[in-house]
Amino acid sequence: MVKKSKKEKEKSNLVKIILLLLLAAILIIVFIVAGVRAARNKVTNDASNLIKTQNPADNNQSENDVKNDETANQDIKDEENIQTEVENTVKAGKEIDPFYPQILEQLKAQKSIGYIDVKDNYSPKENYIKNAATEKGKVRVFTKMPIMIYVPKGEYYDPITQAFVAYNNQFKGVLSFKATKDPYISDIKIVLTNDLSDANDGKNLLGVGGPRKFDNKGNIKYSELRILNKSLYNKDEKPSKIFVYNTALHEIGHCIGIAGHSNNESDVMYEHLTSDDMNKLKPFSQRDIETITLMYSGRDDLLEKELENVKDAKLNENIKYAETHNNSDSYLSVADSYYNMEQYDKALESYKKALSLNPENYRIYLNLSHCYEKSKQFDNALDFAKQALEKASTNDQKAIANINTALILSKKEEYKEASEYYKNALTLKPEIQEYFVSYIINCYRLNNKAEAKKIYKEYEKNYKFEDFSKEEKDIINWAKN
Repeated sequence: MVKKSKKEKEKSNLVKIILLLLLAAILIIVFIVAGVRAARNKVTNDASNLIKTQNPADNNQSENDVKNDETANQDIKDEENIQTEVENTVKAGKEIDPFYPQILEQLKAQKSIGYIDVKDNYSPKENYIKNAATEKGKVRVFTKMPIMIYVPKGEYYDPITQAFVAYNNQFKGVLSFKATKDPYISDIKIVLTNDLSDANDGKNLLGVGGPRKFDNKGNIKYSELRILNKSLYNKDEKPSKIFVYNTALHEIGHCIGIAGHSNNESDVMYEHLTSDDMNKLKPFSQRDIETITLMYSGRDDLLEKELENVKDAKLNENIKYAETHNNSDSYLSVADSYYNMEQYDKALESYKKALSLNPENYRIYLNLSHCYEKSKQFDNALDFAKQALEKASTNDQKAIANINTALILSKKEEYKEASEYYKNALTLKPEIQEYFVSYIINCYRLNNKAEAKKIYKEYEKNYKFEDFSKEEKDIINWAKN
């Protein structure tokens, strides 16, 4: 075996060291390039990546649903897409819609957004969380992330989706949305309509949004956002994309749980759009950011502290709103506040004011019935319950009006007459187990076991037995056996 000289060994070691250094340099360059590319992709895709963070199976989605979702995301324009569109429009000598250069500037500005840390050291600053709470002083939120949204294709697809993008960019870490092409798996559905008269009796509304379904803990399961697909002021003119964007930004706030309005016109959740909002995109104010971050922070301890005396704050907000708007819905909110504070005489007064402004509103009759019932005025309560039934137009409304009528009759111990209304409610909404149990209990009071057994056999397949309380199980066993 030939041994290498000392000089040859040193030369060999030096070559190895040089090769190792070159390899290390190459790896560093690769990591840097990958990092830059990832950062660039993150920025340019902020507008289009309403990215899903859960396993598709978590949302009971099929492979086709997921593919549709990805396609929907790709349809949402990011900064690069909008920049290209603006440049091509200029080259073609066409007029640019003012919305696009404004949203482009906003997307660029959102790269440097700072986020609020909601950990243990988080201390809320100025906000309007009391106004965001419900009439009962609670804050309702979505607990599932991302929140799936469905936006119909059309002229206003870009401004509506960009409003959701603004929320995604501003509230990273606490709130996220993802687009889907399937309205049936959406958590928030956008509906374009030519008439909002059935949604709200106020005038000059471009949009209305809010939760429609809740889980058994009061968390939001589904919301709907309706936007008027025509001008408020000129039937031959359509609202601008900027106006639609600002409207969507506001109504999304209601959809994610903001029940009331801010009292500061610089906030997205101010009670109405200002003249400036017709031509300029509205940014989130610091109060908006603090309020929504607090709602979705998961910090129940802070929420509880911030919501002290919330019912008084809601009442004052509603009274001020009613004084300036003077419509049925505004007085209905005032009445609801008094009702939740158990000030039933004042609630009745405000409900009657609301009724005088809109005598066709089913909910006013229903709430008057509740209020009279709380005041132990059962005859008046029954009268308004039956009027609510006459005004009800949907199966949901009819079922609620029937069950309310039945419960009042039961309090008057008129169980035989109540039976018809219990049965109507169950027939209209057989999936609601409370209606099933209530009807069985009424049969028990009438000692009508034959009817109870018939109802049990017809409807018991709709429910899980373990969901019933012990008392309910005893009554059901009576009907069964």
